[in-house]
Amino acid sequence: MRIPVRLTLVVVLILAAAPPLLAQGRCVPSDTIAKCYDRYLAPAFVQKAKEQQKEELNHEPAGIDTGGFNLATNKKNLIPLLAFSGLLGNSTDEKTRTITFDLNFLLPILGPQGARNAQLQAVVATEPEISPLVKNALPAADRDDLVGQLEDRLGDLSDYSIVFTYNHASRFYGRGFAQYAKRFDALTSPITKKFFPSSGSAPIDDLIEKFPDAFPEDAEDAVFEKLPAEIADEALARVEADAMSIAAFEKDATQALGAAGLARFHQLLDNQPQINVTANKRFRDSLIGPEELSLKVTYEWTSMNFNRSMSRDCHRDLDGDQPAGDIAECLQQYTAFVTKNQDAIARGNRFSFTGEYVDIDEDTIDPGLDGVAPVFLDSATRLTLIAGWSRDFFFGGEPVAMDLVAEYRDFSDDLLRQDRGVASLTFTRQFNGVAVPFGIVYATRGEYLPEVDSRLSAHIGLRYNLFGRDSKRNP
Repeated sequence: MRIPVRLTLVVVLILAAAPPLLAQGRCVPSDTIAKCYDRYLAPAFVQKAKEQQKEELNHEPAGIDTGGFNLATNKKNLIPLLAFSGLLGNSTDEKTRTITFDLNFLLPILGPQGARNAQLQAVVATEPEISPLVKNALPAADRDDLVGQLEDRLGDLSDYSIVFTYNHASRFYGRGFAQYAKRFDALTSPITKKFFPSSGSAPIDDLIEKFPDAFPEDAEDAVFEKLPAEIADEALARVEADAMSIAAFEKDATQALGAAGLARFHQLLDNQPQINVTANKRFRDSLIGPEELSLKVTYEWTSMNFNRSMSRDCHRDLDGDQPAGDIAECLQQYTAFVTKNQDAIARGNRFSFTGEYVDIDEDTIDPGLDGVAPVFLDSATRLTLIAGWSRDFFFGGEPVAMDLVAEYRDFSDDLLRQDRGVASLTFTRQFNGVAVPFGIVYATRGEYLPEVDSRLSAHIGLRYNLFGRDSKRNP
């Protein structure tokens, strides 16, 4: 049984990924019927639209995980497979620099296939500082020289952390495109049905009936120049005209996707709520400070998210292999929401709330210097509450994220440390796969009692994503 050529190619165009584009130009006698179509048609229409949205999602401003609170953002990003971040410098006399390596992956039992819901992170201080408690215990006259001697004793891994984060990924939480791909397919289906005919006669059906032995079982594999001479030119002309006609349909359908709000699909995903649970073990040489173990929970939210674009029934019905319910009605809800909230979706306010519990080990800091007594530290705990707000805007055609984050640290059972508040304002400029954050930090007082009451500092960093985005942004 031979399947009509046009029906086969239209179904492929809508539902599957076609071969890569050939060089543009007119069809030639050495082409197969399929290659002639490929010269005019882009890769499968829905697949092309999905890849566009995935790439746009990858280019949204990413959160920064480096430098502790020096560069604080309200957005955890698990989209790239690997990421590298670095705190490059600051405006104070502190020498601490950090580098951060992220590995994002899927825990299959706890998340949908294709969504990265876990992160393993290593944070290394490249120029660790001697603890202020040790510095203050040194004789003032020789302090700088003695601090230099102690720093020479520190190794490459004198201050590092291993961090594990679980990001809850489900139908309504998380920002990976794979979690929402079925709903995107379903929402595009009314448009593809409208602009791409699902049935009809192939342009050369009558030729196939007249010369059945001249065509292979799959007629699209037929080579024009190998057809009988009396029909070769006519077959080429008919197929090429049909391909040009479908290409015109594709242009109209692309415009319809934009009008329906599906070109903003990635922005709604970037605004999806997230729940992160993070465990952090910090290893330090005693000259730097005691080791720490912390656990924190973060909730990220903005009102202009994909969840709110449709009813819960629509999300449930469209999230299956065979979408149920009234798809046209769900698309109507989605389009109305996007049309009403276009600016808020693109620049929407994002909020984050975090609670962190830190267990600090007891420690004895012995500088090993004559005339300098050891410093004894009891075990302690710290409770930290953090709230943040952010907003995206555009500068020079590239997105910029502005994050304002405030935290309060409570050392209720530690006589050497003091409670304090910290606030930071961070601007992150995105350049394709590279993000450059700049942060200003104000602390009401230092962590340890002998330090100054307040401190204002500025910091700059760098983040580079690997294997998670294309090198060039789609136009």
